[in-house]
Amino acid sequence: MLSPGSPLYPTGCTHYVRTAASRSVSIAVLFGVPQGSVLGPILLLLYVADLLQLVKRHGLHPHCYADNNQMYGFSDPSDVDALQESLSVCIDEVFSWMMSNWLQLNPAKTEVIWCYSLYVSIRPRLVLFVLVTLAVWRSG
Repeated sequence: MLSPGSPLYPTGCTHYVRTAASRSVSIAVLFGVPQGSVLGPILLLLYVADLLQLVKRHGLHPHCYADNNQMYGFSDPSDVDALQESLSVCIDEVFSWMMSNWLQLNPAKTEVIWCYSLYVSIRPRLVLFVLVTLAVWRSG
């Protein structure tokens, strides 16, 4: 997060809430990333860099785009149980990592897709795609 005094932080920013009937008092914004700033996606990727290493330790492959994180793995059909176990343990660790870093998995945007192809590496492979979306965790 950027703070006042940082050369990238805009000074004099305020925040208020407006409804149809009223408007709150303006409050100075002291921390954060300005909405629409190119810094938002960059800072998020820096924030979740450890998550990529966690996924790799389980033999899965991570891919990040903005606040969407995907992990995928593949195996021979005979090794699908090991792939499923690796995925399950990884998701448990991702959940723990997110909680300790003030993030949470969004169950409504998390899905598992199983794909099977006869044309990968000459012999059949089972490819597992897992799409995971990060959402900011709010305390209290």
